[in-house]
Amino acid sequence: MSRGPTIEVRGADRLARTARAAARDLRDLAAANRRVADGIMRAARPPRRTGRLAASLTPSATATEATVSSPLVYAPVIEFGWPGHNIEATHFLADALDARYGPTVAIYADTVDQALAQVKGI
Repeated sequence: MSRGPTIEVRGADRLARTARAAARDLRDLAAANRRVADGIMRAARPPRRTGRLAASLTPSATATEATVSSPLVYAPVIEFGWPGHNIEATHFLADALDARYGPTVAIYADTVDQALAQVKGI
């Protein structure tokens, strides 16, 4: 009985090895996340009375997230408002994120492109 055509795949081992390496690189996006958090922090324009809120903003990053935070208890109130106390929301961090949308996408796209560029077959 005939088995049909035979197909030989060249470079399959190298392809699998380099694809695994790219996947490992993409599991840890700490460097890209740090660039994103830094950019958002620089773009943030909180209202200034004393400058304490602006000075308190801290970018941080892990393998899976970018964060801009402040230890000041009133930071969320300035960002989101407090209607019961007639404090309007400023959305200074949300606005910074909106302003950095294009550069943020570019950072992640570049990171993915760099990881995928190492994937090789033959």
